[in-house]
Amino acid sequence: MAKTFNIIEKKRSFFETSKFVIRESFRAHPFIAVANYVCSFLIAVTSFIEFGALASIVNEFTKYGIDGARMEKVFLSVLIMVFADFVPDALQFVYQAFSNTHQRAIGRHLAKLRSESSKKIDIGTIEQSEYQDMMELSLTRGQPSFISISSWSVDLSRYITQMVIASISLLIIVPQIFLMTVLGVLPTYIFQKREAKNTIKLWSMKSEDRRTWITKLNYLFKKESLLQLKSFDLIDIFSKKALSLMENFHMKVDTLEKESMYMKIFSKVILSLSIGASLILLINDVRFGVLAVGTLVFIWSVLFRFQSALTEIMRSAGRLVEHKKFVDTFMDYLETKPMVETGKEVLPFSGAPKIEFRNVSFMYPGATKMVLENVNLVITPGSHLAIVGLNGAGKTTFIKLLMRVYDPTEGVILINDQNLKSLDLSWWHKQLAIMMQDYTIFQEDTIEQNILYGNLNTTNFEGVQVAAQQSTADTFIDNLTEKYQQKIGTEFRGGVELSKGQKQKLALSRVFYRETPIVILDEPTAAVDSISEDTIFKNLLSHKTENKTLIMISHKFSNVRTADKIILIKDTNILENGTHDELIGMKGEYAKLFELQAKGYQ
Repeated sequence: MAKTFNIIEKKRSFFETSKFVIRESFRAHPFIAVANYVCSFLIAVTSFIEFGALASIVNEFTKYGIDGARMEKVFLSVLIMVFADFVPDALQFVYQAFSNTHQRAIGRHLAKLRSESSKKIDIGTIEQSEYQDMMELSLTRGQPSFISISSWSVDLSRYITQMVIASISLLIIVPQIFLMTVLGVLPTYIFQKREAKNTIKLWSMKSEDRRTWITKLNYLFKKESLLQLKSFDLIDIFSKKALSLMENFHMKVDTLEKESMYMKIFSKVILSLSIGASLILLINDVRFGVLAVGTLVFIWSVLFRFQSALTEIMRSAGRLVEHKKFVDTFMDYLETKPMVETGKEVLPFSGAPKIEFRNVSFMYPGATKMVLENVNLVITPGSHLAIVGLNGAGKTTFIKLLMRVYDPTEGVILINDQNLKSLDLSWWHKQLAIMMQDYTIFQEDTIEQNILYGNLNTTNFEGVQVAAQQSTADTFIDNLTEKYQQKIGTEFRGGVELSKGQKQKLALSRVFYRETPIVILDEPTAAVDSISEDTIFKNLLSHKTENKTLIMISHKFSNVRTADKIILIKDTNILENGTHDELIGMKGEYAKLFELQAKGYQ
C-alpha cells in the first residue's frame, strides 16, 4: 500500500530533536529535571577536589619526608578527601532516585502525548500499514530512545564539566597528553556511529516483520484466538512462523553485535596505547624533575577522568545517531495529521437530517480500483435503510464514508444539503450511534460502565437498565452475582465469561443508551439467538420516528424486510433499490438471494 500524504518522515537537526526531548522532559517533572542537572554538575566538581587533596598529601611527604611533613596540612587534606569522597556518592544516590522518578514521570507524559495523538488522528490513517509501523517503532524504540537522550543530556552536563576542568589542568601542565587522549578516543566515536546507523537500518526494515511475529505470538496467548488455533491444530504453524521471523531478525542482530564486539576491542586497543604513551611521558617528566610525584598522581587521576568523560561523550554521540532517528519517528507519529480534516460548521437540526450521496465514488489509499462508484442515494429523515450484498461489495465502506472515516474520492455527501466535509467532525460523531462488526467490550470495567460509555454526558442508571432491556441484555445481567456491577472477562478478578451473543447484546445496549438521531448497525445480531433478535428489532423499529434514522447492514434478509428502503450493492454500485416487496417484484438479484436464503429455512 502506498504511503498516504499525511504520513511524514520529517528531516530534523540534532538540535531540533534534542530541544523537543529536553522541553518535554522538563514538562514531565520540572523540579526533578532541574535537580538532576544540579546533582550531575556537583558530582563532577567534587571528584576533582578529591584528586587535588590526594596530590597535596603525596607532595607533602615526598618533599619533606615522613618526619618532616606538616601534619596539620595532611589532616586537612584527609578531611577534604573524606568530604570529596562522601559527597559524590551521596549525590549519586539522590541523582539515581530522582532519575528513576523522572523516568516514570516521562513515561506518563509520553503516554499522555500518545493519547492526545490518538484522539486527533482519524481511523483512515490508523488503518494504513505505514502508520502501524510508525506507531510500533514509536512505542518499542521511540520511548526508550527519548529516555536515553533525556538521560544523556543530564550526563552530558557532568561529562562536559569534567572535561572542562580536566582539559584546563592538562593543557596547563602537560598539553601533549591532552592531544594524545583525544586521538585515542576518536575511534570509539567512529565505530559507535557506524553501529548506530546499522541498527537504525535493521529496525526500520524489519518493523513489519516484528509486528507480524508479535501478532502471531499474541494469538497463542489470547483466549479467543487460542481456542480456534487448538481446534484447527494451528498452534505449531503459528508458532513456527513467529519463531522463524524472530530467528531471522535475531540472526541479523547477532551479526551486528559480533561486528560491534570487534570494533569495540579495536577501539579499546587504540585507547590503551594512547594511555600507555601518556603514562610514559608523565614518568619521564617525573624522572627529570619536570613534575612532582604528587602532581603525577593528580594528572594521572585527571587523565583517567578526562579519558572516561571523553569516551562516554564519543560513545554516546555515536549511539545518539540511533536514538535521534527513533525519537524523530516518535515526533513524526505525534505530528501526523489526519487524512480527514474537520470542518467547522454545526447544523441547527434537532432530529434526524436528510442524508444524500451524490455521485460518490471511493478508492482506498494506495489502491487502483474503486470500491464504490457513482453512488446516488437519498436517506430521508426518520427512515429505516437496509444495506445488503455479498461480502466485499462495499457495504461497510459505504458506512465508513458516512462516518467520515474517509472522504469520497469523487462526489459529495450532503447532510441537509450541506457538504459533510464542512461539518465539525466531533459534533458529527455525536449525532451517530454506531455498532460495527468489530466492537469492543471493556473487560476491566463493569457492565454498567460499558453501557455508560455510550454517552458519558449523562449518568443515568435507569437509562442503563432501559437500554439493557431493549437489547435483551437484562435477561443474562439479572442472573449475574453482581448484576450491573459485574466485571466482564475472567482475566480480571471477579470477572465472568460472557458468550459471543451476550457480548453483542451488551454492545447493542451501548447504542440504545446513546440516544442519537442516526443509528448505524453492521450485522448487529449475528451472534444473537432468534428470540432475542426478534425482540431487538421490534425495539429498534419502535424507536423509528422522524427524529431517528436507522441504517443497518445485514446478511439476514429476515431482518431487512420491514425497512423503508433496501439497497443492494454489487460491483461497486447500487444495483437495486426499493422496499422488500418492490425488490421481490423485480425478480432481480435481491429476489434470487432472498429465495436462496429462504430455502435454507424450509
